[in-house]
Amino acid sequence: MADRCEYLVFCHGSFEHSAIYLAENDFRNRLSPNGLWVGNAVPEKLNDQYILIEGIFSSVDRGHLGLWSGAICNVSRTAPWSRGA
Repeated sequence: MADRCEYLVFCHGSFEHSAIYLAENDFRNRLSPNGLWVGNAVPEKLNDQYILIEGIFSSVDRGHLGLWSGAICNVSRTAPWSRGA
């Protein structure tokens, strides 16, 4: 059974590109192998910013067209992140 984990990541969500990255530059440079697919699990208000996301990592689900290195599934929490948090 997989463990639920919390991740601090940069999130971008758009049509056929809903993913999280460790760094914003990975998204800006279109390095999808450095990201994880999240589908529509993240609210639009959290788009293009660093967030906290809680879910289960899957190396089998690789997202739209298999472009990502895995996915965060069964997302149970998303929240904005700020340096003061």
